Amino acid sequence: MTRVRHTLMVTDIFGATDGIKSLRRQLSLQGNMVSIIEPYKGKNIPKAQEADTYRYFLNECGHEQYLAHVNHALTSALKLADQDIYIIGFSAGASAVWQALDSNHPLFNIDQHSHAIKHFMGFYPTQIRHHLALSSICKSSIIFPKSEDHFNVKDIIRHLSSNCHTRCIQTPFNHGFMNPTSKHYQHNACIDFENALLKSNTQTTNASDWQFLEDAKRLSIHYSSDTSA
Repeated sequence: MTRVRHTLMVTDIFGATDGIKSLRRQLSLQGNMVSIIEPYKGKNIPKAQEADTYRYFLNECGHEQYLAHVNHALTSALKLADQDIYIIGFSAGASAVWQALDSNHPLFNIDQHSHAIKHFMGFYPTQIRHHLALSSICKSSIIFPKSEDHFNVKDIIRHLSSNCHTRCIQTPFNHGFMNPTSKHYQHNACIDFENALLKSNTQTTNASDWQFLEDAKRLSIHYSSDTSA
């Protein structure tokens, strides 16, 4: 029986934006089953500055509740047979996924569950700084921005490098560069990184295949050279 490729897209605090929906359409056209997990359960959120949106997120959902949403979605996906699960997460969503994929999570006591999750690709998961002792159950590619307000990115990458399932890169962009709603959005970089995600999505991956991260690294070097020129 052919296995279904099921991609879970876990959004940032802005929820299911037009950019997220566009990426979902592209993934669907490649034959994916795609599920969007977002903090507001389909409710439209008011347009506001990022600081106001973050306050809205904390009031309407918050990090702990968002983790509960992700755990529920992951549990539901794992109940479906013959699926390979891939996860793409952004910011607060990527942070929640990191916690949900902890190898000590009771969900992964079932052997078939741990093998069904093939790859987590997470962009700028700020809250990961509070959960450095966790160990991911699956291959995890973490894309960091050039800096964060609350921690030193290079220090966090050094901490995470001890996890055999996790590899990281630091990009020359600010937090939010993949989100058209963010003030730090970088149009060309977003398109290039989305193309890397889509390319990865057409390939059969295994635990030793880090092609997406290698492509992301090449893009980061390219844009770093452009910035310094």
